[in-house]
Amino acid sequence: MPRRPGDSPVTGAAASAKLAGMLTILEAIVGALLAALRPRASLVAENLVLRQQLAILRRARPRPMDCAVWVVVSSVWSR
Repeated sequence: MPRRPGDSPVTGAAASAKLAGMLTILEAIVGALLAALRPRASLVAENLVLRQQLAILRRARPRPMDCAVWVVVSSVWSR
């Protein structure tokens, strides 16, 4: 885009930052809409996985079963 008389690099940077901010807000809105449309079972599964992750992080030493859970979750979740 050609620069107009009176435009400065600072004005262009401000416009670029404004556009980046608008895209971030748009991305958040789309993400919220998609989350609202996801099936309830998917949200429940995600909640359980996050709770498991928090439980593991609270432990001083993870158990061997914790690793097995994450192997299964990572293989199923990637599909």
